[in-house]
Amino acid sequence: MEPLAEKALRAVERGELTIIPERFEKIYNHWLSNIKDWCISRQLWWGHRIPVWYIVGKDCEEEYIVARSADEALEKARAKYGNNVEIYQDPDVLDTWFSSALWPFSTLGWPDVSEEDFRRHDILFFWVARMVMMGIEFTGTIPFSHVYLHGLIRDSQVFVSINFTF
Repeated sequence: MEPLAEKALRAVERGELTIIPERFEKIYNHWLSNIKDWCISRQLWWGHRIPVWYIVGKDCEEEYIVARSADEALEKARAKYGNNVEIYQDPDVLDTWFSSALWPFSTLGWPDVSEEDFRRHDILFFWVARMVMMGIEFTGTIPFSHVYLHGLIRDSQVFVSINFTF
C-alpha cells in the first residue's frame, strides 16, 4: 500500500490533484502518510466476486487461476492441467471500497473521460484516495484533477435529508 499511497500523495503535492475545501487536504495526507495494508476480501453474499479460481484437489495457496470469467479460467486451467481439470471460484467478494476505487475505470468510459463525470459527492479517503492510488498504479495518471468536498445536509433529527440534491 505504501508505494501506492506515496504516488497519490505526490499528485496533491505537485498540484495535479486539488482538494476543495483545502482543509481536507490535511486529512487526505494524514490517511495516506499512515496507510496500512488492508484486506480486500469480504465474506458476503453480495459484491464483486474475486476473479480467482482454484484447482480441485490442488493446494489452494499454490494452484490458482486469475481470469475475467469462469470460461476463461477453465480454458487456462485446461491448458495447464489437461482437459479433466475441475475448478471452483473463490467464494469471497471484493471489499466495497476496493470496488469503488475502480469506479472511474468501469463507469466513465476510461480512458476517455470528461470533466463533467466528476462533479458529485465523494468520500475522501475510502473512495477518492483509493481511486487516485489505483489510477496512478494501473494507468500512470490520476483519474481527475480536482476534488470538491461538502458536508452532508442533515435534518433536526440528524438524518440525511431526503430532499438533498447535488
